This record gives sequence, structure tokens and C-alpha cells, in this order.
Amino acid sequence: MEIKDISFDEKKGLFIVEFDKNTLNASYNLYNELNLSKGKVLDEDEFNKLRDFNDYNLNFSKALNFISYRIRSKREVYDKLRKENVSKNHIDKIISKLEEDGYIDDYRFAKAFFESKTEINKWSNRRIEYELINKGIDKNIIDEFSLNFKELEFENAMDLVEKKLPQWENKFEGFKLKNKIYTFLSSKGFDYSIIEKVIGELI
Repeated sequence: MEIKDISFDEKKGLFIVEFDKNTLNASYNLYNELNLSKGKVLDEDEFNKLRDFNDYNLNFSKALNFISYRIRSKREVYDKLRKENVSKNHIDKIISKLEEDGYIDDYRFAKAFFESKTEINKWSNRRIEYELINKGIDKNIIDEFSLNFKELEFENAMDLVEKKLPQWENKFEGFKLKNKIYTFLSSKGFDYSIIEKVIGELI
């Protein structure tokens, strides 16, 4: 494959290598390794190296775009790239690079997820734990934050019931009211100890 032209994209920090039917990118290191120049004819191995770097660079950009909308777990990035039919070799390299640069961090992800879902959505710890497990977060990390947010979980359960209580008290009393609270909080994933504590405080 003969190189028809080479230019440099300062914004991307990459060389643009043009062929008759292809335009590929090359890093400084690859440019020097392959001794690229206009008019040079690349053999199959050289061209494949250039194409592999180009594919990796495109896939890395996909990963960066995916994490630009919100913080992501390592599993989410992995699953996204697999759906894009990215090779496992590239996925491993991309995730390692993203971790090294601090773009993905499962500990930071779990902390942000707990904060968001407890303070804004008022989810139970059990529901958050379930979601984090599905996102590939290590159980030790989940357990640490679950313990830290235990008191806030109780406050959220109280808040949810207090908003409903005036309406329920007009329809239920005694055991039926307690059962209504239990069913309501249980459906949202709150465990028995939290529910009993809420009922004890309010009824």
C-alpha cells in the first residue's frame, strides 16, 4: 500500500496517513517506528500495524464519548465496547488506559451512585446494592458504602412514609395501617429492620 500523502492534525496530536482508498491515523511512536513518508510502500505487516492503531484509536474515542455523559463502571464500559464488536485485546487496553488516566474508577463510581440514589431518588440500600452488583462493582466496595449510608436509608424510609401517612390514616388504622407501611417499604427494597424502626417511630 503506497502512502499518497501525510499531514499532522495538531488538535488530535496524530498523523493523517492517506492511501488511495483509506485514510488512517498514526501516533508519533508509530510514525517513527514505521518510518512513514509520502510515497513509501507499506508491506502487509506494516499496514496492519497502522490499521490496528487506527481501529484502537477509534474505539478509544467511542469509550471516551460513552463516559462523557455520566460516570460509568468498568463493567459498563466493557459491555458497551463488546456491543460495538470491539476486540477483547482492544477492550482490555482501552479499559487499562482509562483506569490509568482516572476516567473510570469503580470505587468513585459506587460512592457517586450511592449518593445520587439515596439523596435524590431515596432508594433503599438493597436496591442500590442490586444495581451495583449488576454493574460489576466489587462486593467489598458495595458493603463499605452500604454501611456508610445506613442512617440515611432510615431517613429516606421515614420521609417516604411521612408523605403517604396522612392519606393512609384516613383509610387504615392499627394492624392494617402497619401492614400498609410494611408492604409499601418492602416493595421499595427496604429490609425488615428498617421497616420495623419506621413503624415504631410513626405508629
